[in-house]
Formats: sequence, C-alpha cells, structure tokens
Amino acid sequence: FIAQSITYPLDTLRRRWQHELVQAKANLPEVDKLGILDYASKMRKEGGWRAFYGGFGLNIVKLVPELMVLCGVYHLASRSGSFV
Repeated sequence: FIAQSITYPLDTLRRRWQHELVQAKANLPEVDKLGILDYASKMRKEGGWRAFYGGFGLNIVKLVPELMVLCGVYHLASRSGSFV
C-alpha cells in the first residue's frame, strides 16, 4: 500500500503524458518537444497536486481483492511444498 501510494503519482503522470502525446502528435508535429517535466508542471497548474492522484481511491479498492488472491495462492503453494 505504501509503495503504491508513493509511485501512483508518477504512474499517473506517465499515463497522461503518453496519452497526450498520442492525441496531439497528429495535430502538432512539435509536440515531441513536450518533456515529461513540462507536462508535470502543466498538470499541476491545471489540477493542482490532486491531479496526480486521480483514480487513486478506485485503485486501492482494486488492491484489496488482488492481495487476498495473492496471499491465498502463496499460502496454498507453501502448504503443498512445491514452488513451481
């Protein structure tokens, strides 16, 4: 949970930056010059620091069942004595 909380803003920045590059590349050939730091500044100006955590709540809700399955599979594999 802690690691995801720390890395989530960077992942959000990467995803939005890539999406904007793909969308704008057809219209503006010079869009390749928009660096990720420039886009981070643009995101912060437009949405504040909350823009970096958009969708974080839903991601945490998804994390609970994911960890339950992961722990369950680990428990079953460790009881069988065979790690494939």
